[in-house]
Order: sequence, then C-alpha cells, then structure tokens
Amino acid sequence: MGEKSIKNKTVKIEEWSNKFNPFNSDKNLVHSAHYFAILKRKILPPININFDMTNICNYNCRFCMFANRKRTDPTGETFRDASSLTSKYILSLPKIWKEWGAKAVCIRGGGDPTCHPACRDMLPECKKQGLDVGFVSNGFLCNDSSWWNAINKNCKFVGFSIDAGNKKDYTKTKGVPGDQFSKS
Repeated sequence: MGEKSIKNKTVKIEEWSNKFNPFNSDKNLVHSAHYFAILKRKILPPININFDMTNICNYNCRFCMFANRKRTDPTGETFRDASSLTSKYILSLPKIWKEWGAKAVCIRGGGDPTCHPACRDMLPECKKQGLDVGFVSNGFLCNDSSWWNAINKNCKFVGFSIDAGNKKDYTKTKGVPGDQFSKS
C-alpha cells in the first residue's frame, strides 16, 4: 500500500504511505464507529461539514457546476446574487457544529467564500471551536496580509483554483479579465 511498481522500479507513493493522510481513502477506517452506528440505525453527527458560505462569486468559470445561475459581469466587480446568510448567524455555526460533535469543516462555496464579509472571521472562529479547517477559494480576494494570516494560522488544508497558466487561458477558463491572472 505505499509503493507502486512503475517500469520495474519501486516508487514510494507518499500520499498513501500514511493511512491518516486526509486524501487516503482508507481514512474511513479511522471512523469505523460511524459505520457500526449505521448498522445499528443510530445517526451520529457528521465528521466533516462542507459549508458553502455564499452563492456569490467574483468569477464566471466555464466548468462551474452552478453555470446555469445568473453570473457575475465580466469585470468580476458585480456579484450574481446579493442574498446571503448574515455574518452573525454564520459566525454562530462553528460552536453549534462542535457541540453537535463534528470534527472538521471545509469552508467553500456555491460561489466563492471570500465574497462573504464574514469569511475571514469564520476561519479563526472554526479553529477556536476546535474544528479542523479546510478552505477552498479562487483566492483572488485574498489580497492582503490579514487574509494570509487568517489562512495560515487557522487552516489545515487550502485549495486555490488556478486552472490556467497564462492570461489568455485564464480569461477563457475563468471568465474574468486577463489582468486578474497576475493578481491571483
């Protein structure tokens, strides 16, 4: 399980060498109590909560699964939907999740979580409650040290969607002006 033979060479695959790696599919075995509870028809709290903070997005990605919704304008300055959960409500959720028994939360979005005004405060609030924090964003609005401090101090993993290697492809893929490529 942590090695693979490629062209008669044995290659150690780091991703699978640690059974507790968050990307290792065998990690479910760590949470076997949940499977036994299911067999007994008992419902336990989720281990991880995937939380979409908002449907607002500053990008218009071609591959977005929400492509049929009204999208942002080409500049990325006007968002596609102004309705969101209130910041006060959102910031109350980590305590509820922890009391419920959840272990982790992934802050992401049906849009981009950084478009919600409470996003930067949500990261330390989740960690303060003892939740492991994941964060997935296009990263464009993470443009100052306060964002980077919030991300670096509170997140266990981070995923930034880049999806292109030059301005032309970035514009085509992300649906935003090419000059945003060098800023993200």
